Amino acid sequence: MSSFTPDTRLDSWLFRIMRNNWIDQHRAARPTVDIDDAEILQPLVGQDGPRSTEARLELQRVSTAMNELPEDQRAVLMLVCVEGHKYREAAEMLEVPVGTIMSRLARARGNLADKLGIGQMSATRKKGEAE
Repeated sequence: MSSFTPDTRLDSWLFRIMRNNWIDQHRAARPTVDIDDAEILQPLVGQDGPRSTEARLELQRVSTAMNELPEDQRAVLMLVCVEGHKYREAAEMLEVPVGTIMSRLARARGNLADKLGIGQMSATRKKGEAE
């Protein structure tokens, strides 16, 4: 959660987390060379290990929160924010009006932000700015 900036697009942030995790998984799947020298390996582990671990933990947290959303909200969030479909395309896939996609997406984003504690940060920040 430390990487999320309040008042920015939640879907862009989620997509970036998923993309980075995907890249990390593909890097991990590359063939490795067996090296016995621990001095050579130590700098390699220290460079990307914490970032990769943090990204995986954050992705797991987001995934858990998304799974707690109602199915209709989760489906719209996946189609529009993760897969990049336009509202019209998502509406056709789910056989609902575009307005329904928009309202479900707004509710999904709000619910997800609340589950991740992001909505609380934004509300606190906005309240502090208004005073």
